[in-house]
Amino acid sequence: MKRRSFLQLAGVAGAASMAPGKMPPLTAAAAVARQRFEFVAEESAVPTLIQSLRNDALDLAIFSDASAEIKDLRNGKTWRIGAVAFQEDSPIDVGAVWVRTERSICEQYPGRFAGRRDGEALRFMLLDRVQTPRGSFRVHATLDGPWLQLRISDVDESIPNLSFPPPVESDTLVIPQGVGRWIRKPLGGRHYLPFFSRLNMRWFGGTQGNHAWLALFPEKNLVDSGAMVTELSAFPVWQKSMESWSEPRVVRYTFLRGSYAELAKTYREWAIAHGLHRSLQEKAAAAPALQNLLQGRLISIYAAEARHDKKYREELLESPVGDDLIGTAPKVIFKNRDVQNILNELPEAGIHRALVVHRGWIHGGYDYSHPDVWPPDPALGTEEELGAMCARSDPYTVGLHDNYQDIYAHCPSFSKGVSRNIKRELLAGGYWGGGQAYILNSRDGLNYAMRNWEQIKTLRPRAMFIDTTSAVQCYESYARGNNLTRAQDVECKSALLQFFKAQGVVLGSEEGADFAVPYADWFENRHARVPGESIPLWPLVFHDAAACGRYVNAEAEAASWMGGAVEGRAYPAVLEDMLWGYFLLSSVKDVPGWPKQKQDWKSTAYVDDWFRSISTAAMTEHHFLTPEFSVEQTVFSNGRSIIVNFSKEVWKHDSTEVEAKSYRISG
Repeated sequence: MKRRSFLQLAGVAGAASMAPGKMPPLTAAAAVARQRFEFVAEESAVPTLIQSLRNDALDLAIFSDASAEIKDLRNGKTWRIGAVAFQEDSPIDVGAVWVRTERSICEQYPGRFAGRRDGEALRFMLLDRVQTPRGSFRVHATLDGPWLQLRISDVDESIPNLSFPPPVESDTLVIPQGVGRWIRKPLGGRHYLPFFSRLNMRWFGGTQGNHAWLALFPEKNLVDSGAMVTELSAFPVWQKSMESWSEPRVVRYTFLRGSYAELAKTYREWAIAHGLHRSLQEKAAAAPALQNLLQGRLISIYAAEARHDKKYREELLESPVGDDLIGTAPKVIFKNRDVQNILNELPEAGIHRALVVHRGWIHGGYDYSHPDVWPPDPALGTEEELGAMCARSDPYTVGLHDNYQDIYAHCPSFSKGVSRNIKRELLAGGYWGGGQAYILNSRDGLNYAMRNWEQIKTLRPRAMFIDTTSAVQCYESYARGNNLTRAQDVECKSALLQFFKAQGVVLGSEEGADFAVPYADWFENRHARVPGESIPLWPLVFHDAAACGRYVNAEAEAASWMGGAVEGRAYPAVLEDMLWGYFLLSSVKDVPGWPKQKQDWKSTAYVDDWFRSISTAAMTEHHFLTPEFSVEQTVFSNGRSIIVNFSKEVWKHDSTEVEAKSYRISG
């Protein structure tokens, strides 16, 4: 039997669900709910039209089973929305540090809908597998030029999460996750993608032929939402805020001709218009020390690792045998004078400009003592030595690593400001260098940052890397007298970045999220290419607003520069950086290995040269040039373009030729 799509099944089953004769007897509670919302069974099993709207751009028809038909009048395309959206019986976000994104068929049911007019709006009843009413909600649909807006309100508290509207029928999905994902084959499993740990921009979309649709979350409480993705379907999921449907939820759809690049450009226009974009040229004018990154690369130096006791390994169920980090004082990798020597020798490595991020300088070594980081660990040298390093002038900008997301139980400030889950228990985070971390309420994280800056500023750093701020989902906190909604969380994280930016420093954070772009100058991420799936959505939107680089360990760097396979790649890893217009992120391993690394770095000057030429330009185009997606091209607003051949064969087209596992620059 041929495989039937999710939407085809939804359409057939959705019509059947409206037939009164097929509905099982209602429980007493469900019967009261049905009577309370005054729903009347339809005489026909066929869904009926309950609302139609039209303007110069769109013609909308919504039916009683929540299916819809949308005619894009500008581009001559009709889109269809199905009648089924997966629902869950219990809250998706249960208050853990990372929401579980993989969802099971056992915890989801195919939610269906029965709707009618409710004044100028619509009211839908959510029905479960056996057509039992689970609660109702109100939908106000409006047209605004090429945009369809759905405003969801008055959600019954009996609904723990609400997926609505159902998915738009699509051939492919376009998801702003990592560098960007283009899902062209049905995706196995069911996946919940929250902001901003999985969706780094507030939209997602899909395509059908040479047409595309985009779903945008325009309100501040977008972090109470996400996307559910399965097969070739993606649709919004709404969550309660602090156990309540206290505010409306809003999603806007637009429809256009084109593919993923046009979707990214559409969001870019919206982001610029709504203050989520600030150009690197403007940022560099305000903080000239940024030019050392824009004209070079980032160099990462881990000065000291935290040591721990035997219990650390036991709690990870790992053997402590051979663990050289068992002890009390931190393991010193670079003393302050070692870093100064490296800075002095960078010209010998062919590094003429750079941003150097000094990590592990805090008391106890990397990650050990957040947020009580002061004083700098004396094992590295004196504060005067560290200050001299930080104050170093061009062509190198030196910055310090810090973190206001995590706090550790051995720190003096613990547990003041720790977030609490719904049970009012301390919200545990990851297991890092300092051991078990706990998550700070971001309001208190800002207060700790302001407190610490009074001491850190004496070192005169010209850059700060505030770790994890833009890498994670947003949290609620149920601490008595210090509650925090997800929307407040993202506001406080924005305020944290804004505070550091106000100090005149070059500012960075992890992974990247659109709310952080107005303040952050650079992001360090883990973007990696999946052939045929990875598309540069992030660079197409924000390349000229935030510089990006990728973590690659020193051994992998050396192997990839020499053309060796790294982490399963059959080509130099730097080709991905060059394609996406990213700076090279280089790590110094240790003092004994520095002389060899210094020589290796000389062979990578071509990456810096390319980045320098496009670092402040917008990315305007991306193309796959072969059917198997092995040759790709990106184009930038200053006329520069690069073709990268990831294959093992020479690529030729007309008069253009690119060697295997190599690149060609034009313009």
